[in-house]
Amino acid sequence: MAQDPQATAAQIERLKREIHQLQSSISQRSTRQRSEQQALANAEREIGRVAADIRKTDQELAELNQNMAGLQSQRQSLERQLTERRELIQTLLREQYRQGRQPKFQLLLQQQNPDQLERMLKYFDRVNRELSEQLRVYQDQLNRLTDTRQSIGATEASILERRERLQAEQSRLSAARAEREKQIKELAEQQQREQRQLAQKQQDQEQLQQVLAQIQRSLELSNLTRDNQTFASLRGKLPWPIQGAVSRRFGAQHSGVAFEGLLVRASQGADVKAVHHGRVVFSDWLRGYGLVLILDHGSGYMSLYGHNQTLLKEPGDWVSAGQVVATAGNSGGHEEVGLYFAIRHNGRPVDPSVWLTKP
Repeated sequence: MAQDPQATAAQIERLKREIHQLQSSISQRSTRQRSEQQALANAEREIGRVAADIRKTDQELAELNQNMAGLQSQRQSLERQLTERRELIQTLLREQYRQGRQPKFQLLLQQQNPDQLERMLKYFDRVNRELSEQLRVYQDQLNRLTDTRQSIGATEASILERRERLQAEQSRLSAARAEREKQIKELAEQQQREQRQLAQKQQDQEQLQQVLAQIQRSLELSNLTRDNQTFASLRGKLPWPIQGAVSRRFGAQHSGVAFEGLLVRASQGADVKAVHHGRVVFSDWLRGYGLVLILDHGSGYMSLYGHNQTLLKEPGDWVSAGQVVATAGNSGGHEEVGLYFAIRHNGRPVDPSVWLTKP
């Protein structure tokens, strides 16, 4: 977070770049989300088609079951006819057997009456023809019964195989739909997170712009003497803003970022004093810094006092070296109580320890 116009402007530019990146990412996710939703729609249409095919297949199975019931009735009728045929054939075979025990020619020679002889010949011929016909019909009925059974079995197997294939396709499509829905949900959640980040960064940008405008107005109204030697001549001679041990030094890495000031341990409510005379250009809360007070010392030099419990000066106030301007705390969400102290020159952070007196 910047503490002077140049650094604040640089921070605003950085936020603008981050906002642009987030907007681009949100746009890309929106495009991907629309694509996934279109794929989901196609999958659901396909699932509907397969469900309709399964419904049609079930209807065909129901019709087949009805046909099978009819065929079962036909089969029972055929079996009754076969039973009757078997009985008739058995009767004819018994008659043949009975005749076979007495040679036919002998029976014919025993007949003295020509009419009786003719009737006997016709009888033998009729019995033979009837037996042959009954055997042929019996075989035809057996073949019909076998064909009927095979036809029913083949039709049922085909429909069941098709229904199994459709159910497998339906399961595959349902799994694909579930995966699409999961991806869409994840994309929506990611987009919501980025939207929140975007809103937060836009808010940060607006706040920084307000800070920058306030600082610039303060500088314009300031009659502060721009004596470069006044502050610069105090290198290594500035008093400490608070007494305490340094827990983090300038340049130390913190969350992957170089620390741009000093963190000095202190008790809650301890006095925080100005290191040099100057004009208050900012006195308010800033993200990451908590309650912050910024002093302009002229010639591009500024000092920053953060993490405070209270701020005792307002923008526009003049303060002198050693004057209490705040009380130490841990505002900004920090666990450790103390003072964050930084110095900027023309917007660039400098090591405060080389400006302060040796402890």
